[in-house]
Amino acid sequence: MTASLLPVADGRTTRRALIGLLRRRPGRTALALLATVSSTTAGLLVPPLLGAIVDAVVEGAETSRVDLLAVGLLVAGIAQAGLAAVAIVRVASVGEHLLADVREDVVERVLHLPLADIEEAGLGDVVARVSGDVDAVSEATREAIPELVAAAFAIGLTIVGLGILDWRLALAGFVVLPIQVLAARWYLGTSAPVYAVEREALGRRTGSITEAVTSAPTITALRLGPDRAVDVARRSAEANETALRAARIRTRFFGMLNVAELCGLASVLVVGFLAVRADAITVGTATAGALYFHRLFDPFNSLLGLLDTAQEATAAFARLVGVLGLPVP
Repeated sequence: MTASLLPVADGRTTRRALIGLLRRRPGRTALALLATVSSTTAGLLVPPLLGAIVDAVVEGAETSRVDLLAVGLLVAGIAQAGLAAVAIVRVASVGEHLLADVREDVVERVLHLPLADIEEAGLGDVVARVSGDVDAVSEATREAIPELVAAAFAIGLTIVGLGILDWRLALAGFVVLPIQVLAARWYLGTSAPVYAVEREALGRRTGSITEAVTSAPTITALRLGPDRAVDVARRSAEANETALRAARIRTRFFGMLNVAELCGLASVLVVGFLAVRADAITVGTATAGALYFHRLFDPFNSLLGLLDTAQEATAAFARLVGVLGLPVP
């Protein structure tokens, strides 16, 4: 007899639960966002300073001017590094507190559920949610979420900086946008159902193994060992197949990102060259624009690349929120 799985929360309920958890500690959340914005702002000073150094060298300026710009570059780099370290720690702190709240709430809700509901859902699904799903959210909290937040702010502020530097270079950089949007839409639409199925398959596999181990004496007495072994093998094969499907989708997505990077960097370099030859901008401005684009694409690649971890964590978090939504008698 196949056990019925516990419910999974929909997208709106999951987002509402996440916002409610963040509101429990508004001070920590605000401090993490402030540190992230400050770090990104300090980093925006690096490309213009490097461009100014290039212009000073091309113009044959005095050494003192180059030295002054180099000192400003060093100060901006140190400030960015220090603020980035603070931002990573603060964002991770918010994530760890959020994870602790979720874990405690889920365990408390499970302990108050009627035993009949637990048995109907299957012990394996319960164990998978309070262990495997919590681990997936924990991994995202420690690794993905700090980088995702930093990348999102870096993208927004860098686009503003590139537009202020020169509108032609900004338009050249936007060549990558259609490719990235199409790649992200395809990936999100294709991978989200696969990750949801993967989490369910992992839950069924955990349930099959757990029930086989806990019922070992009964299985041995009734000589059901071969049947249980076949069931565990089938559940494991299902979990492996969904994992392979997710890996194939992920590999194809990264290939699309590489194509976008090639097109965008080539576009910025060509437009910068033509603008310099027409005396519309200086060599330093073109250099700063290329550096801005490179700085823009790195966090964008990180943001899109971490969608893999974010998708898996979102699916796991929705399963945890589904447990929290169960009525307690």
